[in-house]
Amino acid sequence: MHIGTKVLLATSLLTSESYARDIPKKRSLLIDELDFCYCGDHLASDGIIYLQGTHGNLVNMDIDCDGALGEGDGSCDPSTDTQGQTTFGDIVKGYNKGVEDLNAYIHSFVVLGNEGKKKGYVEFDPQSVGIEPLSIVAVVCGDKLLYGVWGDTNGDDGPPLIGEVSDSLGRACYGDDVDGNAAHDDNDVLYIAFAGKDAVPGASGAKWNAKSFDEFEASLQAQGNKLIANIGSGGVGDPGTKPTTTTTNPGGPTNAPPPSNGNLNPKCAPGGNFDLGYFNLQLPVGGPDIIKSKQLQGCNGYTGDTFFTDKNTGEMVLLAPGNPDLTGCATTSGSQHCRTELREVVHSSGANAAWSPKGTNTLTVTMKVVKSDDGTHGTAIGQVFASEASKPLAEMYYSPSGDIVVGVKPDEDSNQVVTRLGNVPIGTKFTYVLSYSNDKLSISINGKTTALDTFSWDSPACYFKSGNYNQGKSAASSEVRIFSIDVVHK
Repeated sequence: MHIGTKVLLATSLLTSESYARDIPKKRSLLIDELDFCYCGDHLASDGIIYLQGTHGNLVNMDIDCDGALGEGDGSCDPSTDTQGQTTFGDIVKGYNKGVEDLNAYIHSFVVLGNEGKKKGYVEFDPQSVGIEPLSIVAVVCGDKLLYGVWGDTNGDDGPPLIGEVSDSLGRACYGDDVDGNAAHDDNDVLYIAFAGKDAVPGASGAKWNAKSFDEFEASLQAQGNKLIANIGSGGVGDPGTKPTTTTTNPGGPTNAPPPSNGNLNPKCAPGGNFDLGYFNLQLPVGGPDIIKSKQLQGCNGYTGDTFFTDKNTGEMVLLAPGNPDLTGCATTSGSQHCRTELREVVHSSGANAAWSPKGTNTLTVTMKVVKSDDGTHGTAIGQVFASEASKPLAEMYYSPSGDIVVGVKPDEDSNQVVTRLGNVPIGTKFTYVLSYSNDKLSISINGKTTALDTFSWDSPACYFKSGNYNQGKSAASSEVRIFSIDVVHK
C-alpha cells in the first residue's frame, strides 16, 4: 500500500522540518535509550506515541523471530536470539482461532517496551500510557504504509532495542536485505502506536489464523486506516472519539455511541469484560452493601441499579447518587458522600490489599466521565488510600468543566493540598495512571505525568480505589464509564 495524502500529512506532522512549529521544542519523552526515544507529545492531542531518534531522525528496523515459527522460508534461521514465545502469546491462544502464538513468518508484529530485572536496565511499559496488547501499530518504511500489532517486548538479555518488527513485516518492507541476523540500519522508519481499546482488533477483528503475511496484514488495514485518518483530528487519548452528549438514565444505559473495537461484550456483567479479581465493590445502598470480588467475576457476575454493563457498548457503568441528605443513599464509615467505587483487594485471596509504596504499584484506567457532580472539585475517580490511617493519601477529582485535580494530604489529619493535572472535556475517553512506586507518587493523564509530594507520609501501607465517588451538594447523580482497568504490583 502506498502512502496516501492523509498519511503524508500525519507523518510530516511528526517528522518534517516544515512542520517544526507543531512539535514542542522539548519532546515528551516516555523513555529515552541509546539516542532513541518513545515520544508522547502527541498522546494527548492524537492518542498516539511514536519512535524517534536524535535531531528529528526516525529509527531503524531490527528483526524479531520470536514466537511459534513452524515452517517458513528460512529467513529466521540466522537468528541467534530466538525465543519460543512472544509476550502476548496467551492472549492470541485465548482467541481460540487454532493459533498458539504469533508467528514471525506470518504475523506482522512490532516490539514495543522494555521489561527485565537486569541491573541498570531501563523498563518501559506501553500500557502505562494506554497502549493495549495486540493493538495496531502503523509502520511507514520507504514508500509503504503497513500495519502490525504490538506483539512482543524487549527483554534484558541484550541492550534495549527501539525499532524492531517480526521477520515477515521486515521483509515486506525491505525484502531479502533483512533476515533474522540482518537489520535495516538506516534511521528512516516511522512507527506509530495508538492508545485505547479502539486500536485493538480483538479475536474477530484480525485473521489470526492467516496462512501468509499478506493475508494477516490485509485484515488490519480497514481498522488501521481509520486510526491513521484520525491523526490530527484532535481526539484526546482515543483516536477518532469525540466528546458526546448523553442523557443520564439512572439504573439503565445511556445513549453513548458504541465503540468501534467490539471487544467488550454487552451481554456480560462487568466481571465478564474486566478482571475484577482485584476489587470489591462499594455501593450507595443497604448498610452500605459491599459486593465481594468473587461475586463480581465472570459474565454472570453481579450487576445492579448503579453498577452494570451498557447493553449497547459493553462499557462498565458506575452511577452514584448526590447528597445523601437529599437522596437517602448509604455512605461508608467516616464519609459524608455516596459512592459506587471499586476497592482493591488481593487478587489471589480477596483479602483487603495493603501494599508497600517501596515497590512498583500502578493503577491504569481508561474511562470517561459522562456527568460529574457539583462538589468543590467534582467526582472522585481514583484514590491512593492509606490503610492504617483509614484516610485517602491522594484523591483525584473530575469537575463538570473537565478539570482534573488531585488532593494530597500532608498527613492523616491535614487538609488536602490540591494540584491541577489537566483538562479532558466531559464525555471524552482518557487514560490515567496512578503510581505510588519506589516511594514516589505521580499521576499521568494521557501520558502527561505530574510528580507529587507525599509530605510527612513515611511509606504507609496503601491500596487503590477507582470509580465514582460523588462529592456533590445537590441530589444529582454522577456517571462514570470504564473501558479498561489494570493493577500492577512488582
